[in-house]
Amino acid sequence: MGVGVNVDEAESGKMNPLLYWLRWFGALPAGLVAVVAVSFPVHWVVLMFSNRGGGEDQVLSLSSLPPETLERLGQAFFAPLVFIYIGAKVAPAFRLHTALALMILWAMALGAGLTYAATISAYEGWGWVEFAAVGVLGVAGLVAGGFSVYQNLWQR
Repeated sequence: MGVGVNVDEAESGKMNPLLYWLRWFGALPAGLVAVVAVSFPVHWVVLMFSNRGGGEDQVLSLSSLPPETLERLGQAFFAPLVFIYIGAKVAPAFRLHTALALMILWAMALGAGLTYAATISAYEGWGWVEFAAVGVLGVAGLVAGGFSVYQNLWQR
């Protein structure tokens, strides 16, 4: 068996055919629900960092960044990671292939979103640094999500 082919209930014929197809239809919505669900812990962590009240002598730390920026950066990384990981986990078989398809789908959405944001000239001054960081963290989240699915398949 190759990578991404899971020899579990789906492959051995023990899974109910209705459940098999429902899991395929549920892979994308489960990933989207996971994106919404991960926004809460990201928000809570940002609140913990922003409410610590660091001193004025700190030059650069996470608590010195605006909370909105911290939340955007956290969402940029964790949203694609959980979208790919949870979507692939829900799929009944071919999880690596499913992760690759979800990565391509997210990359297309990320590219469209970044292109749109760049063309409406919403960023000026240091805002471009945040814009670039969101793009880099989005790609890093894509890679981390795909790698976590790949690593999980080889650890079985």
